[in-house]
Amino acid sequence: MNLNGVTQSIDGMFDQIDQIGQIGRPASEPHYSMGWAWSGNAPFQWVKQVASHLGGSRNPMVVSWPKIKGGGEVRSQFTHLIDILPTILDAAGIPAHEEVNGITQKALDGVRITSTFNNSAAKPVRERQYFEVLSNRAIYDQGWIACAQHTLPWRQDYAPGIWDKDKWELYHLDEDFSESNDLAEAHPEKLEELKKLFDEEAEKYGSIHSMTAVPPGSRCPSPRPVVLTRTVRSSRTTPTLFDFPKRPHRILRIALT
Repeated sequence: MNLNGVTQSIDGMFDQIDQIGQIGRPASEPHYSMGWAWSGNAPFQWVKQVASHLGGSRNPMVVSWPKIKGGGEVRSQFTHLIDILPTILDAAGIPAHEEVNGITQKALDGVRITSTFNNSAAKPVRERQYFEVLSNRAIYDQGWIACAQHTLPWRQDYAPGIWDKDKWELYHLDEDFSESNDLAEAHPEKLEELKKLFDEEAEKYGSIHSMTAVPPGSRCPSPRPVVLTRTVRSSRTTPTLFDFPKRPHRILRIALT
């Protein structure tokens, strides 16, 4: 059972659907177990577990502060979650603690974004950010992002290992919000530049060591079957959850045959 109360087993999942009734009614609720969270990330390609792409990790944020002159405005400067604490401290006029209970604190990696609050044309204060989860990795730098998907969501039997065979993609986020136009072939020199930059940032923050710490194939030695079927105790017949390609659209196909 997950923390949100949804079972992880296929049998339990269908039992819960039977209890809920028709999918889509107010009583139903989207859950990761059903794959609906994936489609909810549209127009982005993936989910937050696939950190190489922005689905699930590129989210809106609302800022409310008396010193903001305007209201209802939108800011497009690239920021990251780690920038929130430095920004709050800056707004409150409070310096970050250098020591807590006798323990020296690491310097904050985030940057203050308060300069963007009253100036929509303010220069982005975060120009670079690396991403890595389960060897799905990316590097953002001054409007561009290079990314390499290494695993499929919830299928860790494919990873980690053989990172040099991952396909790298390149997107110009300033012009391509949802990463829909891969420019890797059009700008190979830019891609190589960002790949080297990722290696530098990953080494700097220890991500390289986390990716190489587990031997290839050790997460799940025997691949799990992808096609799942079960005869349901209702008027419905046998549901089949189909596999999907490595670069699918944001639709999980469920067929009732």
